[in-house]
Amino acid sequence: MQIVYESNRLLYGLLSPLDSQIFVSLCSQPGIGEFGSETYQSPNERSALRFIQTQLRSFEKSQSGKFVVSLRSTQIPIGIAGIFQMDEPHESEFEINYRFVTDARGLGYGAEAALAMVEYGKIKLGLARIYAAVSKSNVQSRKILSRIGMAKTNLPSRDASEELWGIGQ
Repeated sequence: MQIVYESNRLLYGLLSPLDSQIFVSLCSQPGIGEFGSETYQSPNERSALRFIQTQLRSFEKSQSGKFVVSLRSTQIPIGIAGIFQMDEPHESEFEINYRFVTDARGLGYGAEAALAMVEYGKIKLGLARIYAAVSKSNVQSRKILSRIGMAKTNLPSRDASEELWGIGQ
C-alpha cells in the first residue's frame, strides 16, 4: 500500500491490485457498508480488484480517489476515506467521503479523516470549495461535518435522502 497522506493518528493509502484481499476483509467488517454505496457491501476478489483499479486510474488522472485508512500506530486498516469528483449535476466539484468499521467509531477518527481529506483537497489539489454528501439519517456524520467547519448547502443532492454540505468559497 502506497501512503499518500497522513494525519495525526491515521495513514491514507492507495491500494495496489495485490491488496484486493485487504479491501475484501475491510468491507466484511460491520459498519463499512452502512450508509450508501453498494461498492462496500460484500465485495469479492473480482469486485475489489475493479474498485482498486478505478481508484488507481482516478489517482493517476487527478491525484484524487478513495484511500484505505490505517492506524498510524499499528498500520491496521480501519476504514476508507477519500476526495473525488462528484457525480452529475456537480461533476466539476469535489467531495469527501469517509466510513469506518464499527469498532473504530466514536474515537474521533471520522472527524480526523474528514478534516484530512479537506486539507488534502486544499493543499494537494488546490481546491477552494469541497463538498460532502451525507444521508439525512446519518446524524453522526452531520455532526462531524459541522465540527470541521462544513455547513449544509442549498444545492440539490443526487439523491433525495441526502444533503449536500460544503466548505470554502
